[in-house]
Amino acid sequence: MMKRVNRLIMVALAGMVCALHSCDDTGCTLYNSTLCQISFYSDLELPAVLEDTLTVYAVGAETPVYNMGTNLNMLKLQLSYYKDVDTLLYEHWMGTPEEPAPHQVDTLFIRKTDMPHFESPDCGVAMFHDIKKVWWENDSRFPETPLIKAVYVNHSQVYYNSQDNIRIFI
Repeated sequence: MMKRVNRLIMVALAGMVCALHSCDDTGCTLYNSTLCQISFYSDLELPAVLEDTLTVYAVGAETPVYNMGTNLNMLKLQLSYYKDVDTLLYEHWMGTPEEPAPHQVDTLFIRKTDMPHFESPDCGVAMFHDIKKVWWENDSRFPETPLIKAVYVNHSQVYYNSQDNIRIFI
Protein backbone atom coordinates (compact mmCIF):
# COMPACT_ATOMS: atom_id res chain seq x y z
CA MET A 1 0.00 0.00 0.00
CA MET A 2 2.83 2.40 0.88
CA LYS A 3 4.56 1.63 -2.43
CA ARG A 4 1.39 2.48 -4.28
CA VAL A 5 1.05 5.89 -2.50
CA ASN A 6 4.71 6.72 -3.13
CA ARG A 7 4.35 5.74 -6.79
CA LEU A 8 1.23 7.89 -7.09
CA ILE A 9 3.02 10.86 -5.54
CA MET A 10 6.01 10.40 -7.86
CA VAL A 11 3.76 10.23 -10.94
CA ALA A 12 1.88 13.35 -9.83
CA LEU A 13 5.14 15.25 -9.24
CA ALA A 14 6.53 14.14 -12.61
CA GLY A 15 3.32 15.26 -14.29
CA MET A 16 3.50 18.67 -12.64
CA VAL A 17 7.16 19.11 -13.63
CA CYS A 18 6.38 18.15 -17.25
CA ALA A 19 3.39 20.48 -17.36
CA LEU A 20 5.40 23.42 -16.00
CA HIS A 21 8.26 22.91 -18.41
CA SER A 22 6.03 22.36 -21.42
CA CYS A 23 4.63 25.90 -21.28
CA ASP A 24 6.38 28.16 -23.74
CA ASP A 25 7.15 31.76 -22.85
CA THR A 26 6.12 33.58 -26.01
CA GLY A 27 7.66 36.88 -25.01
CA CYS A 28 4.46 38.74 -25.88
CA THR A 29 3.81 41.91 -23.98
CA LEU A 30 0.79 41.79 -21.71
CA TYR A 31 -0.17 45.34 -22.67
CA ASN A 32 -0.39 45.11 -26.44
CA SER A 33 -2.89 47.94 -26.83
CA THR A 34 -1.46 51.04 -28.37
CA LEU A 35 -3.17 54.03 -26.80
CA CYS A 36 -2.79 57.66 -27.80
CA GLN A 37 -2.30 59.83 -24.72
CA ILE A 38 -4.08 63.17 -25.01
CA SER A 39 -3.29 65.63 -22.19
CA PHE A 40 -4.94 68.90 -21.24
CA TYR A 41 -2.93 72.08 -20.72
CA SER A 42 -3.64 75.66 -19.76
CA ASP A 43 -2.74 78.76 -21.78
CA LEU A 44 0.49 78.97 -19.75
CA GLU A 45 1.54 75.49 -20.96
CA LEU A 46 0.95 74.01 -17.51
CA PRO A 47 -0.97 70.76 -16.99
CA ALA A 48 -4.67 71.55 -16.53
CA VAL A 49 -7.72 69.70 -15.25
CA LEU A 50 -10.95 69.66 -17.23
CA GLU A 51 -13.56 69.81 -14.46
CA ASP A 52 -16.67 69.61 -16.63
CA THR A 53 -18.10 66.36 -18.02
CA LEU A 54 -16.54 65.05 -21.24
CA THR A 55 -17.62 62.30 -23.63
CA VAL A 56 -15.55 61.48 -26.71
CA TYR A 57 -17.02 59.86 -29.82
CA ALA A 58 -15.13 58.53 -32.83
CA VAL A 59 -16.96 59.28 -36.06
CA GLY A 60 -18.14 55.95 -37.43
CA ALA A 61 -18.19 54.14 -34.07
CA GLU A 62 -21.43 53.09 -32.44
CA THR A 63 -20.41 53.74 -28.84
CA PRO A 64 -18.33 56.47 -27.18
CA VAL A 65 -14.59 55.84 -26.93
CA TYR A 66 -14.64 57.69 -23.59
CA ASN A 67 -17.84 58.27 -21.63
CA MET A 68 -18.81 60.87 -19.03
CA GLY A 69 -15.41 61.70 -17.53
CA THR A 70 -14.93 64.53 -15.05
CA ASN A 71 -11.83 66.12 -13.49
CA LEU A 72 -9.62 64.90 -16.33
CA ASN A 73 -6.02 65.85 -16.96
CA MET A 74 -5.51 63.33 -19.74
CA LEU A 75 -7.19 60.62 -21.82
CA LYS A 76 -5.84 57.44 -23.37
CA LEU A 77 -7.69 56.59 -26.55
CA GLN A 78 -7.24 53.86 -29.11
CA LEU A 79 -6.83 55.09 -32.67
CA SER A 80 -8.39 53.33 -35.64
CA TYR A 81 -6.47 50.69 -37.58
CA TYR A 82 -7.78 51.51 -41.02
CA LYS A 83 -8.35 55.27 -41.38
CA ASP A 84 -5.82 57.89 -42.43
CA VAL A 85 -7.65 60.53 -40.38
CA ASP A 86 -9.44 59.85 -37.09
CA THR A 87 -12.23 62.28 -36.26
CA LEU A 88 -13.01 62.59 -32.56
CA LEU A 89 -15.99 64.55 -31.25
CA TYR A 90 -15.42 66.08 -27.82
CA GLU A 91 -18.86 66.57 -26.27
CA HIS A 92 -18.39 68.92 -23.34
CA TRP A 93 -21.12 69.56 -20.74
CA MET A 94 -20.80 72.82 -18.89
CA GLY A 95 -22.40 73.15 -15.48
CA THR A 96 -23.08 70.50 -12.89
CA PRO A 97 -25.37 67.46 -12.75
CA GLU A 98 -27.66 69.48 -10.46
CA GLU A 99 -27.62 72.49 -12.81
CA PRO A 100 -27.06 71.19 -16.32
CA ALA A 101 -25.95 73.71 -18.89
CA PRO A 102 -25.81 73.43 -22.67
CA HIS A 103 -23.23 71.16 -24.18
CA GLN A 104 -20.93 71.88 -27.06
CA VAL A 105 -19.13 69.58 -29.47
CA ASP A 106 -15.61 70.42 -30.62
CA THR A 107 -13.97 68.21 -33.22
CA LEU A 108 -10.39 66.93 -33.18
CA PHE A 109 -8.81 65.52 -36.34
CA ILE A 110 -5.74 63.26 -36.19
CA ARG A 111 -3.92 62.46 -39.45
CA LYS A 112 -1.70 59.41 -38.99
CA THR A 113 -0.04 56.49 -40.68
CA ASP A 114 -0.53 52.99 -39.34
CA MET A 115 2.44 50.65 -38.94
CA PRO A 116 1.75 46.95 -38.26
CA HIS A 117 4.12 45.64 -35.59
CA PHE A 118 4.95 41.92 -35.53
CA GLU A 119 6.79 40.30 -32.61
CA SER A 120 6.16 36.59 -33.07
CA PRO A 121 3.50 34.23 -34.48
CA ASP A 122 2.17 33.66 -30.96
CA CYS A 123 1.60 37.37 -30.27
CA GLY A 124 -0.36 38.48 -33.28
CA VAL A 125 0.04 41.86 -34.94
CA ALA A 126 -0.18 45.14 -33.03
CA MET A 127 -0.76 48.45 -34.76
CA PHE A 128 1.57 51.35 -34.06
CA HIS A 129 0.77 54.85 -35.34
CA ASP A 130 2.76 57.86 -36.46
CA ILE A 131 0.81 61.09 -36.00
CA LYS A 132 1.45 63.45 -38.90
CA LYS A 133 -0.88 66.35 -38.10
CA VAL A 134 -3.66 67.40 -35.69
CA TRP A 135 -6.21 70.18 -36.07
CA TRP A 136 -9.59 71.06 -34.60
CA GLU A 137 -12.86 72.86 -35.19
CA ASN A 138 -14.82 74.52 -32.42
CA ASP A 139 -18.58 74.22 -32.04
CA SER A 140 -19.95 77.17 -34.02
CA ARG A 141 -22.95 77.47 -31.66
CA PHE A 142 -20.67 78.59 -28.80
CA PRO A 143 -17.80 80.63 -30.28
CA GLU A 144 -17.25 82.48 -27.01
CA THR A 145 -16.55 79.34 -24.92
CA PRO A 146 -14.55 76.84 -26.96
CA LEU A 147 -13.31 73.73 -25.21
CA ILE A 148 -10.27 73.45 -27.46
CA LYS A 149 -8.17 76.60 -27.87
CA ALA A 150 -5.10 75.02 -29.44
CA VAL A 151 -3.68 71.58 -30.22
CA TYR A 152 -0.26 70.25 -31.10
CA VAL A 153 1.62 66.98 -31.42
CA ASN A 154 4.07 66.52 -28.57
CA HIS A 155 5.28 63.00 -29.46
CA SER A 156 4.21 61.57 -32.81
CA GLN A 157 4.93 57.87 -32.19
CA VAL A 158 2.03 55.94 -30.64
CA TYR A 159 3.10 52.51 -29.39
CA TYR A 160 3.13 50.54 -26.12
CA ASN A 161 4.83 53.23 -24.02
CA SER A 162 2.61 55.88 -22.48
CA GLN A 163 3.77 59.29 -23.60
CA ASP A 164 2.14 62.66 -23.99
CA ASN A 165 1.27 62.30 -27.70
CA ILE A 166 -1.16 65.20 -28.16
CA ARG A 167 -1.60 68.31 -26.05
CA ILE A 168 -4.95 70.10 -25.99
CA PHE A 169 -4.99 73.63 -24.61
CA ILE A 170 -8.26 74.41 -22.83
